[in-house]
Amino acid sequence: RSTLFPYTTLFRSRDLESISGPDIHFWYGTKEAFVAKPQARHLCALHPDTHVEVFPGMNHGQFLIDHPEEVANKLLSCLRDLVF
Repeated sequence: RSTLFPYTTLFRSRDLESISGPDIHFWYGTKEAFVAKPQARHLCALHPDTHVEVFPGMNHGQFLIDHPEEVANKLLSCLRDLVF
């Protein structure tokens, strides 16, 4: 069942509905879009101000591994926006 319907079984609506906060970001790579794209769409429906960023040619977690400094800069930017 999870192979046929990975979005609905692995990341149920209640999981995404439990996410909250003033500044939600959802990052995913185009190579993982099978599951991530519907998740992002659902999260945006629940929280319209969600920031979605898609990394071309990247698989799950690949951006973090291949570009750690850029990830750190993005995270620091998000944190600065929350603090100031």
